Amino acid sequence: MQPVPAYQSSDSGNSDREVTVHLVVSKGRGCRSTYFKGYFHMRREPRTFRVDRIQGEVTDTSSGEMATFWHLFELSGQ
Repeated sequence: MQPVPAYQSSDSGNSDREVTVHLVVSKGRGCRSTYFKGYFHMRREPRTFRVDRIQGEVTDTSSGEMATFWHLFELSGQ
């Protein structure tokens, strides 16, 4: 699955990123403590991303479905 989120980076601002998501990790309650680990295609390396920095909907490139990250991965606690 390769969602392409509009992501708010702490240092480079907003950008669209093609990421193959491997694992979603929650370290507590709420979206500020939920992360996903995946392969970041632009940098060609594994990275960790904060879910609360995703802006709007993401696209699942395998199905074309557009939804929030929370909906695509059936997460609660937003």
